[in-house]
Amino acid sequence: MNRLAVKVLGVCLALGAVLVVSGCATTLRPNQVEVTFSSEPPGALLYDSTPGASNGVAWGVAPQTRVWTFPPQQMRDGGKISVTAVWPSGAKKTDIITLTPKVRRGEWKLSRPMDAPGLERDLASNAPKKTTFCVPAFGAIVCE
Repeated sequence: MNRLAVKVLGVCLALGAVLVVSGCATTLRPNQVEVTFSSEPPGALLYDSTPGASNGVAWGVAPQTRVWTFPPQQMRDGGKISVTAVWPSGAKKTDIITLTPKVRRGEWKLSRPMDAPGLERDLASNAPKKTTFCVPAFGAIVCE
């Protein structure tokens, strides 16, 4: 191997080691709180509905993990956030959550309103999709 290839390989190995060691965990500072949001049934689109600058920003389909950074004075009193889940049927649920320094990492599940129409649609949108396999056999294509 030439010297350039050895250097490139060394850099790649070093970067790979950093990624393996760091994993997916987030290191939180003292003024940060991490929450993982899920929905029941699964598949709701989550929005930050906290009044202010980020109001209405879509996070994506649940589950979503978010980290909030608060000024120290707000961490003493707790900070309120508002999260809205919207399912494919249009059913909507908004929860207001108080974040405190006592719980640095948490989970929150938004449950679909029981009286909202379209439950079948929301359940069907998360049903396992049937996969069809086709293979050539004896001069024809056979699918299962």
